[in-house]
Amino acid sequence: MFRSLPALAVLASLAMTTAAAAQTGPEKAIDPVRLDLARQVFVASGGAESAERQLKSLFANVATLAKGSVGGTSAKLTDALVNDIMDEEMKLIPQLLDESAKAYAGNLTEPELRDMLAWTKSDSAQSIRQKMPAITQELMTKVMPAVLGMMPAIMQRSVDRVCEETHCTPEVKATLKANMGSAFKSPKS
Repeated sequence: MFRSLPALAVLASLAMTTAAAAQTGPEKAIDPVRLDLARQVFVASGGAESAERQLKSLFANVATLAKGSVGGTSAKLTDALVNDIMDEEMKLIPQLLDESAKAYAGNLTEPELRDMLAWTKSDSAQSIRQKMPAITQELMTKVMPAVLGMMPAIMQRSVDRVCEETHCTPEVKATLKANMGSAFKSPKS
């Protein structure tokens, strides 16, 4: 579903930021040959430009979902917020790619990285990467309605579970359910 390794790495890095910050420890030495190979894999996969395109696509989908639940001025505010967050995350791409290359180099062997690089440079991999935007769009078109249709029930069950575990008051539970329910209603015209 992701268009390239760098984009996947960026998204994974974003998801892991909080966990990684909590688990700081001594940095292990990285073999410079493996680090160079890992960086070559990211470059061959499209590098920062590919990661930026993927991040923009992700945020476009987030904005569409967010704006779908609000109307009027709130849609403009939501759009502005999503764009601002995206702009800030774009600034992190070089660092995230570098940290991703270090993670690859620290966990993959030199032969694995060489094989990965060979695949990434292959005609098949290049062709697949070129086709991924169309495949991703088709999947989003087909999958998103089902996901959106299921979300209200999933969110309501989540509120029930969390409130049971945290002993929410009935008022807090009702407010959470109302907020979750309104997040997926049609925008008001």
